[in-house]
Amino acid sequence: MFHGKINKMVEIVRKLSMDELLEDQSIFLLGPRQTGKTTYLRRQLKGIAISFNLLDAKTYREFLRHPERLEERVRPILKDTTEKTIIVIDEVQRVPEVLAAVQNILTDFPNARFILTGSSARKLHRDKNINLLGGRAARVLFHGLTTDEIADTNLTIEDQVQWGTLPSVLLAKNRALLLDSYVDLYLKEEIVAEAITRKLADFERFLETSALCQGQQVVFSKIASDMGIDQKTCRSWFQVLEDTLVGHLLPCFDGTERRKAVSSAKFYFFDPGIANALLGRLSLRKGTPEYGVALETLVHENLRAKIDSTRNKAKLSYWRSVDHYEVDFVVQHRSGVAAIEVKGTETLSKSDFRGLRALADEEIPSLKKIIVCHESMRRETSDGVLVLPVAEFFRDLWSGAIF
Repeated sequence: MFHGKINKMVEIVRKLSMDELLEDQSIFLLGPRQTGKTTYLRRQLKGIAISFNLLDAKTYREFLRHPERLEERVRPILKDTTEKTIIVIDEVQRVPEVLAAVQNILTDFPNARFILTGSSARKLHRDKNINLLGGRAARVLFHGLTTDEIADTNLTIEDQVQWGTLPSVLLAKNRALLLDSYVDLYLKEEIVAEAITRKLADFERFLETSALCQGQQVVFSKIASDMGIDQKTCRSWFQVLEDTLVGHLLPCFDGTERRKAVSSAKFYFFDPGIANALLGRLSLRKGTPEYGVALETLVHENLRAKIDSTRNKAKLSYWRSVDHYEVDFVVQHRSGVAAIEVKGTETLSKSDFRGLRALADEEIPSLKKIIVCHESMRRETSDGVLVLPVAEFFRDLWSGAIF
């Protein structure tokens, strides 16, 4: 398993397991840069026969010119064994043409299992000529460190809200410097290398604007007008953030009848630290709107990670009615619906319950209503709203008590 050190005292163990999936198929392991995919594979998986890292300049140039070289390297290994054999290709989106060779190998060698990591799904999704292995590879999303994975460390919720979930940042002495470097690395390596846009100054300004949109409805026309760009460009740039796995557009829950829901999505960066770095927020204070948005982002990412890790096909959305009632998160799962409101304060007001109670009026079957906040004790209101301190909410989430 992947082990990292915090203050050289506490271990972090990644809890994602792919053993069951690898029994029957290969895997696309997709996640943002520096979430720890390569380290996880190296330390958790045993029996990797050979690996290729396409971030390595020499390997990249070789496979870019001769993608068939993959077969030349791998076939001799597979010919000598009938046992399950794992081959890893890191950052496969850099040379997606190698997927044709992967397909050939999988056809000829049923014992072969590929793990294909990527920090961008853009080329894999957009190019119709790219071979996606015809369903022979499961798609697994790899997230930053979850609250469950760092629960036994000396990190606090405030650390996670301020600095995010990237292992390299959380383990660093100078976290602010690492976050700034990450944003710069993303701009240079993901945007420039993939030739997504030549308007780098405008796109950098857009990143700051998108950070201001964190946890808010995205109105493309307004953002485009404010930035002085056309609406089509604005939409495409948000799509870039989704394709490169650093942003997520959260759809609106439309399962209400009494109150019509809006159609706009909300936007989140995958990591609260990223938005904080883009906006220069290096010292959040509990109870402020900025802290509340960052806490909401941490909840959002843990909800996504929980859904992805259990592969239970739960659906994540938010709810906002046209008459301005809102709930931060709605999780539709096998046993019902969980409605979750996040407040970064220690004292709740009557208005904080407004959205949950409006959603309860819709008489949705098996609706669980939750407010996550910094109150000191768990409690339940007379109309069934469960008020959970932040740490207790995360414990309940990862124990399966929420869904």
